[in-house]
Amino acid sequence: MDVDLNTSIFSVFGRNKSGKSYFIKNAIIPKYDCLVFDPNGEYDQSQADVYRPRSREYPSMALENEEFLGFVKKNKGSWDLVIWDEADDIFPLNRPLFSRMANLKGKYRHDEWGNLGIGFACRRPAQLYTDFSELSHYIVTFGSKGANDRKKLNDISEGLGDAAQQLSNHEYIIVYPDQTFEKMPPLKVKKI
Repeated sequence: MDVDLNTSIFSVFGRNKSGKSYFIKNAIIPKYDCLVFDPNGEYDQSQADVYRPRSREYPSMALENEEFLGFVKKNKGSWDLVIWDEADDIFPLNRPLFSRMANLKGKYRHDEWGNLGIGFACRRPAQLYTDFSELSHYIVTFGSKGANDRKKLNDISEGLGDAAQQLSNHEYIIVYPDQTFEKMPPLKVKKI
């Protein structure tokens, strides 16, 4: 993936075992200094700074994210990217954002967060707080089979949801800032 995620909002979508986490670990984290909000404990602390929340339930995890964002803001400039894994559990559709996250969402109008890129990873685009997918400069989507996810992706870019339903595991599509998209070669997954 030859894009610059610095100062960008990006989203990564995909079903379980589709390649989403592997992509983040192997295509994003090695290129940037990252801080990952990691509810499931699946990111290696030797590759990125990792924050593991105490709670996995909404709204407790979203409230804890407010503390996390205070830490991020206090240490502005320490990371290129902050990535929220399982973002739809922290920022679900049809739920209000807490104050610091709402402030960060508006960061491209206000420079108080520095040159921080922010990323959201989750299985289902239809369940993520709408602004995050719609404001994303880049979207990476792996296979998606749900009707609501197909509609959401088609709303973002015409034909995207239909194309995502045709993907096999480890195949993905990248959506660019102008809303055009292209199918990328499958990830080469190392066998363990």
